[in-house]
Amino acid sequence: MNIIWLLFLLVFWGCGEISDKDTCIQAKETECTFWGSTYIKPSTLTNPIQKLQGTVCDSSNEAMNGILVEVYPFNRDGSEDIPCEQRITACITDKSGRYSFNLSNGQYELRASKIGWIIFRTYFSIDMEDGEERDTNIMLWNDW
Repeated sequence: MNIIWLLFLLVFWGCGEISDKDTCIQAKETECTFWGSTYIKPSTLTNPIQKLQGTVCDSSNEAMNGILVEVYPFNRDGSEDIPCEQRITACITDKSGRYSFNLSNGQYELRASKIGWIIFRTYFSIDMEDGEERDTNIMLWNDW
C-alpha cells in the first residue's frame, strides 16, 4: 500500500462516536512512549489546525481505551526521538478513545502508543486564527 495513502487513513479516518462528555485522563510523568513496538517515521506537517483533538481507534474502527497520547516539541528531521522529559503534555484515552489538548501556536509532534500496537507519530502545527477546524483522528494497528 502506498505510504502516503496509509498516513492519510491514519490521520483522517473517522472513528467512534463523539460526545462532549468524553475526556482523556492526565498521564503520569513516568508514562512515556512505549518504544518496544514498531513505529512509523513521522509524516510531514499537515495544514495548520486550530486545536488538537480527536479519537484513537483500532483497524476495525472501534474506539480504544488506555492509549497514551503525547505532544512533543517539533523535531524537524525525526532522526532522534525526543526524550520523555521534554514532553509538553499527555493523556490516556478512556473508553471513548477521545483526546484533546489546548496548545499555543507552533509546531509539534503527536505520538500515540500502547504495548502491542504500532506507534503512531505525526507532525502538526497549531494556528488558532487561521487553522482548520477538524479532528486529528488516529488509527492504531496490532504489532503482531
